[in-house]
Amino acid sequence: MTGPAEPSAFRQRQRAAGLSRWELGDLLGVHPHQLPDGVVRPNLASLPVSVVIDLARQLDLHPADLVPGLEAVLGNRRTGAEPIPAPDVTVDAIAALTALATATGPMLVDELATALAWPLGRLQAALEHADTHPGLGGPLALRRTAPHTYTVSPRLDVLTDDQRTAVLNTADQSQPLTVGQANALLTAIANHGTPRPDRPTAGQPDPASSELRLRGLLHADHRPDNVTANPEVLYSLRYRDQPTGF
Repeated sequence: MTGPAEPSAFRQRQRAAGLSRWELGDLLGVHPHQLPDGVVRPNLASLPVSVVIDLARQLDLHPADLVPGLEAVLGNRRTGAEPIPAPDVTVDAIAALTALATATGPMLVDELATALAWPLGRLQAALEHADTHPGLGGPLALRRTAPHTYTVSPRLDVLTDDQRTAVLNTADQSQPLTVGQANALLTAIANHGTPRPDRPTAGQPDPASSELRLRGLLHADHRPDNVTANPEVLYSLRYRDQPTGF
């Protein structure tokens, strides 16, 4: 993202990063109840630079996107002020990120250290290095989901907000059907839009049918008891109203 983060963009980044109101308050050093109701972007100009930088890391933003006045300060760097990290720390950081990407869920620090057969100090150094050098993870970023618990998730600064929303919507549409949804779809195809008098609560859609209607797989035409399958679904199943000859 280039330029100051707009309020709506800040909220989108906050939600995408899984940063709750409590975590935001903890990060800013205030009680969550002190954050104004409906806050879209807190006033960050008066906070220490380290807090702004930490928040920017959580949201995959440049600190100057949050506080434009930091552009000149951060750009005025002394040569050699930041020592070059040892190569083994970089290798360890990449290995830790790969391990978290391989895991099926977030891992505690001691669990990850045990899995990698590393001393706890070595793993902590690797995680700190990965946190301060987000480019090591490529499209993935290190995330802290709970105290001493980490995972990796897609970075928020690679796709635009519109691209991310479109991808998430597409992924929702392609999720496998549950047993209940499959039965609801089969019933709609078998009944061909005929009302179902055997339904216990006539006139009310069942949850499985409602979910399929939201995904566009079923169509009710404002009649929840008269459901038909989307023509594209019928085509994808090669369904025919009448059998054809051989």
